[in-house]
Amino acid sequence: MRADLLQSVSIACYGNAYLASGEDRAPEVSPGNPAFRNIATIGFERGQDGLFKGKIAENVAPWLKRMQRESADELRLYVESVPIDPKQPANFGITTDGDAGLELWTPYWSPKVMMASNCHAARISYISSRHSRLLQTYRTPIDQEAEKVVKESWQAAMSLEGLDTHTETVKAILTEYLGGVYKFEGYEKAFPERMNKKAYGLASLSTRLCILMSTGEWTGPTAQRIGGEELAQATAKIWSAALLGFRTAVTWSSVEAESVAA
Repeated sequence: MRADLLQSVSIACYGNAYLASGEDRAPEVSPGNPAFRNIATIGFERGQDGLFKGKIAENVAPWLKRMQRESADELRLYVESVPIDPKQPANFGITTDGDAGLELWTPYWSPKVMMASNCHAARISYISSRHSRLLQTYRTPIDQEAEKVVKESWQAAMSLEGLDTHTETVKAILTEYLGGVYKFEGYEKAFPERMNKKAYGLASLSTRLCILMSTGEWTGPTAQRIGGEELAQATAKIWSAALLGFRTAVTWSSVEAESVAA
């Protein structure tokens, strides 16, 4: 699982729940949240010239409060390219549309530093830039997008020959999702308790698929030797479907919100 991707998804989902709530106090999303493990600092700043330039917040809650004051009513996830390998360059972030115009907040992770607790932690800066409205995604029916995620993942898994365990694992995850069983493999706190139920379910599916695609069991030498190019193609298709699931889950996270907590 790419920690940088998960963190942006988590911030956007918590942010949408807050912006839709009308509450004055913004949530601190990091305590216990797996998307914020080993993080030293997280800041938000505007890189463009003009009135809004400069650092505007340290930590997520002050940034969400600032977005609320600037009339941003929702957050979206922008995904242009996000390879499975976190060492590879990616292009994604969170978009906001408020008094400063349409912005893309791109996360930059600095090398980890030694903390007083003798653990290594990263410093993260979300830097905003102007974003084209031509690149902004629009809200399409969540059921339609969810069906696409399931269909593409299922077809990719079924295309694998000689990797029955891989195929059956994906089928099991999809079957549980379709049956209303939403699991997060330890990442439950990356998402708010109050969230549109369908979006919550889609977020759980994408989380599990991303975790699976990142494991050594899926991409290990033995699997690559057996699956070859078919495995590479199936992996890319399932990963792409999971990214679509995350983007859709964020877009719908605050629409008709309802509690999904156990």
